[in-house]
Amino acid sequence: MQATELLDKYLKVVKTAPSPEALEAAGEVIVVLHKTRWARLLLVWRVDEQEKVIIEVEVSLPKVVKRVRESNLDACGDTEGEMGELLTELMKHQQYLLRLKKVGFTLDVIRQDCLWTASGVFTKQPKHEVFELLVPP
Repeated sequence: MQATELLDKYLKVVKTAPSPEALEAAGEVIVVLHKTRWARLLLVWRVDEQEKVIIEVEVSLPKVVKRVRESNLDACGDTEGEMGELLTELMKHQQYLLRLKKVGFTLDVIRQDCLWTASGVFTKQPKHEVFELLVPP
């Protein structure tokens, strides 16, 4: 995914943003803009902030890693190489979130799910540079 593709998808979704009536009825509308094994980029509209679009980035361990952890398979056959790859990817995604923080996104963590988030609130279209930063590793 390139920044230009992400911007095009953003513009397409924003053009069909929920009407005030639909938003009033739902309270909140969430659209998945892009998804990878590690990250989801969401556009969020809230009834109390109708003039704003929230771009939320969620980063979490891939589902396959969670299943391995839950079934205790890591104790039976995980190698240092696999764990090293996992940690390398995790560090890349944590650095990705830090870059978003530097341009004004708010970071948060949801402990139970090991889910890290970065949120940015926009009243007008973000600059192209923001979309360059939003492209996941």
